[in-house]
Amino acid sequence: MKAKRIVALTLLTCLLMGCQQADKTAKNDQSTVELIQTDDSWGIALSSTDVSNTGLTLICSQNGGEITGELQTGEKYWIEEKVDGKWQELSTPEKPIWQDEAYIIKTQNLTQWDIQWSDLYGTLPQGEYRIGKEIQDFRGGSDYDEKAYYAEFVIE
Repeated sequence: MKAKRIVALTLLTCLLMGCQQADKTAKNDQSTVELIQTDDSWGIALSSTDVSNTGLTLICSQNGGEITGELQTGEKYWIEEKVDGKWQELSTPEKPIWQDEAYIIKTQNLTQWDIQWSDLYGTLPQGEYRIGKEIQDFRGGSDYDEKAYYAEFVIE
């Protein structure tokens, strides 16, 4: 009987210490997240990192805003180039076939996607570009609102 109590207390102590450690990790992860302040009605801002001439990491910051459903996006994106001060969508050799998947955009958090466009656009030359993504405020079925968002980037 005494041995069972010791084992039970030991397990309880381990569980409590593990939970405390998990709480510290979660707090540390959240404190390093820097959300972008925006005046967008859905609280969304796109940015990019790790830009190369064949891809980038697209970062979606969601901070505040008024959302009526669940924010999500699909696989589809497009790239535009700035030519003579105007944005022009790049053409692709053939029409892309996008998977019918929904990616959830976490609220009050960052969501990121690694995008490799070499199959669609090849290797992009030096220039100013932006990547476009459609985002939905999805309430169900065909009940959603949709907006296009962009992240500008430069290839040197």
